[in-house]
Amino acid sequence: MTPISNVARLSAALSLTYRVDRELGAGGMATVYLAHDLKHERDVAIKVLHPDLGAALGAERFLSEIKTTAKLQHPHILPLLDSGAADGLLYYVMPFVDGETLRARLERETQLPIADAVQLAREVADALQYAHDRGIIHRDIKPENILLQGAPGNQHALVADFGIALAVQQAGGQRITQTGLSLGTPQYMSPEQATGEKTIDARADLYALGAVTYEMLVGEPPFTGPSTQAIVARLLTNSPAPLRDTRATVPEHIEAAVLTALAKLPADRQANVTELSAQLRGTVTTAPPVVSSRARTVETPRRLRLALALTTLVAIGASVLAGWLATRPAPSVIPRTLTVQLPETAQVSERAAYRRVALSRDGRRLYYVGASAGGYAIYVRDAEDTMPRQLSGTVRGGAPVPCPDGRSLYFTSANTTAMRVSADGAAPTQVLDSAVVTDCDARGSLLFTRARGIWLLENGGQARLIASPDSAQGEVLAGSASFLPGGTHLVMFTSRTGEQGTGHLSVVALENGTREDLDVQGRGVRYSQQHLLYTNEGSLYALPFDARSRRKTGAPVLIATSVATRPQATDFDVSDDGTLVYLSGSLGGMYSLSRVDRSGREQRLDRDANLYSWPRVAPDGNRVAVEIGGIRGGYDVWLFTIGNQSLERLTSNFSGVRPLGWSADGRRVAYLAMDYPGSPRQRRTLAWIPADQSAPPQRVEVRIPDSSRVEDATIYRGMDLIGIRTGGYGRPGDLWVASAPADTTQHWTARPFLVTPADEETPRLSPDGRWMAYTSNETGVYEVYVRPSSGTGGRVAISAGPGAEPVWARDGSGLFYRGVNRMLFVTLREGQTPAVVRRDTLFADVYRKETLSIGYDVFPDGRSLLMQKPSGSISRQPVMILNWPALLSR
Repeated sequence: MTPISNVARLSAALSLTYRVDRELGAGGMATVYLAHDLKHERDVAIKVLHPDLGAALGAERFLSEIKTTAKLQHPHILPLLDSGAADGLLYYVMPFVDGETLRARLERETQLPIADAVQLAREVADALQYAHDRGIIHRDIKPENILLQGAPGNQHALVADFGIALAVQQAGGQRITQTGLSLGTPQYMSPEQATGEKTIDARADLYALGAVTYEMLVGEPPFTGPSTQAIVARLLTNSPAPLRDTRATVPEHIEAAVLTALAKLPADRQANVTELSAQLRGTVTTAPPVVSSRARTVETPRRLRLALALTTLVAIGASVLAGWLATRPAPSVIPRTLTVQLPETAQVSERAAYRRVALSRDGRRLYYVGASAGGYAIYVRDAEDTMPRQLSGTVRGGAPVPCPDGRSLYFTSANTTAMRVSADGAAPTQVLDSAVVTDCDARGSLLFTRARGIWLLENGGQARLIASPDSAQGEVLAGSASFLPGGTHLVMFTSRTGEQGTGHLSVVALENGTREDLDVQGRGVRYSQQHLLYTNEGSLYALPFDARSRRKTGAPVLIATSVATRPQATDFDVSDDGTLVYLSGSLGGMYSLSRVDRSGREQRLDRDANLYSWPRVAPDGNRVAVEIGGIRGGYDVWLFTIGNQSLERLTSNFSGVRPLGWSADGRRVAYLAMDYPGSPRQRRTLAWIPADQSAPPQRVEVRIPDSSRVEDATIYRGMDLIGIRTGGYGRPGDLWVASAPADTTQHWTARPFLVTPADEETPRLSPDGRWMAYTSNETGVYEVYVRPSSGTGGRVAISAGPGAEPVWARDGSGLFYRGVNRMLFVTLREGQTPAVVRRDTLFADVYRKETLSIGYDVFPDGRSLLMQKPSGSISRQPVMILNWPALLSR
């Protein structure tokens, strides 16, 4: 027999009083149905508790407790019209509000105008104070329970589900936990609720309103995480990041009011929600909490600390690096593995090309490359701190290498300039050009890679080449060199043509470069604790090794699996005290091509993941020109046909990279042609090639007055106008425009479009060639602008806040761009100057973001985008193994 649906079951049970039409949505405790009140001829919303929860509560006690909430009558409280039990289902009835929830508006806009956020918060506060005065606490304030009534621009708040959480708790007692459901929502739950305090007063609602207001202004709750346990652990141990760090336009008095409401101790918050409301309006002032842009460990009372210790060991291990750093016990025979949870705004970046994690030699500082307003930067997390802080001057820096003294570290800027910076925040200094530092020793000597080889810079001396790839053996890269004890040899790996996740380990004499092959496949090698640690195809191994004789002394032992490995780096490091850190995930740099519509529905297009970059959709929407690396050679331009999922190589032997676009008829592909492959300063020219390869490529040399190298370009579909970016990668980028010459010469001369002290990037010509969209940090934050391609005339601000990677709709009606973890579309009004008509938030941006380029494209219909989806699950949280040598004896 086919089971009866809940809609049919409810309809039958309530047929005399309500006509149940359809389901509106489901939440943690109940499902909501649209119904019609037959007696009063009005639409209502009926909330039905989940059957398991209803069975645990019992009808009599639940209905007795919920009567209290029916007495609330307030303009900003959604009233309770009815309640009851029908066919074993517990329900309550509210007016149907023809509007949206605050959650729906936040999903569409992410951040609300400050005036709107303050108004809605004060209306909710008014409703809460009314209830608090009558002894009723909501206990579950969140955006889903705040309805918005009225037309856009004139919306007002209605608080729903008043007292329902209390009724459920009072009626259900300990039986609630048996249903697998939880009371409260962790992102908005006060610390005293999270720790199960028996007595919860009105200040729990005060905290929740502060969390909701924080999200309305910043775009995310004060604490987030991959699981409830992780969120609760952060809630109990971390301070929320100041609002003005993310949104500088938030007035100081509003930031102070919100952060006070989010205090861990109820006694440290405002006295009541009315006081919070007054502070938001500015009529009452309060001293801002002592919170800097570097959020600090919170000294919790003893009961909170005890509760934290008991809140599942897995959650604690996954969330509190400070617990390892500050209270780390003496070494034991038992290893411990934990995941370091980082703030949403400063998680590990996917955009950095080089190694992204490192440990100080004593294991008391974690360095990593994390997301920042400048794209990415290097962060440090100290033993005395639970929150990371960004190191000054490290924007777009990677490959952190801590010095043995623990006071400074080397890093590599995006243009491969090696820098040294103080761990305490002093400005960095330049050390080497065209270099990636891989190790340093106590004598001040450096190992670094340059032009695919390994170099040594001894303190006060001249850099000299130690090892280079052996072309006779098919080697194309030597990398990740590190010193062995004694200072006479190094260990490194070399990779060969077509290899992605593996390599070959060797020991090299610093004196004369003599190489000893270890007959071990691996890469990213480091020496520690009488072992060589390395990765091979995504797994981390420890090989017993005698540094004095330079011989392996046993078989490798598996330490960890799913270690993120990319062509230029392996993301792990070790300290002298037996601590190891790595990033988990599949082989980095591997992506699949996906079609994603504006609502976020995704369709995979290819069969196998690849080292894709720079995808560009053809006018017919069925072909994609894309750069691919590591397939039977170096990086080249390939043609992917969506219909049959086939791949064809358009260029070979590293002669072409970075597809720039298609001709309007779809017959030709433009790309950057490479000269002098392997050189760190290879020359780049523009080229066109027939997609059917019926003719050889045609090259065009673009002459730029300052002799800069072309790093990025945009092609007008008629292929007679191009926009160019030079610089970037650690230097301010400049934009140029070049038009096809009238004669037959193949030399195009560029003219300045935007050559300023600011960093301009990602030029993109409109379909009619009249406008240029681009990104600039002239305000201190990267934002999207549009200017006439002629270079004359003013600019139009598109993103109205952080934005990057603009791409025109094929009909020129607007621009797609990347916001803060969201894809957006701006509709433009045509005219003498484009004007923003509306700005729509599309879907969560979980796809690849390329450095200083555009990593996605738009299909011709304008309804879907071509995105690069990371292959497998690539974590943005470091994994720590404490006392990893103990794993060797298992």
